[in-house]
Amino acid sequence: MRIFFALDLIAQRQELDRRIAEQIEQHALQTPRQLPPLPYLGIPQWWPEQDADFYANTRYFRHARQKSAPK
Repeated sequence: MRIFFALDLIAQRQELDRRIAEQIEQHALQTPRQLPPLPYLGIPQWWPEQDADFYANTRYFRHARQKSAPK
């Protein structure tokens, strides 16, 4: 894994694409939990107007779920 972080950003993305494609081809990804949706709005600098008001907008972002106490 150390080699991965020595790669430039483009090479890192290519390597991740290769690894994911390999897992898909080998049917290693079988459940929805293994492929969660990517929250694009939460990626810094994805949208030009990402400021404190942007992240405070509950139309896009929900509060974290509260874990219930063990029963």
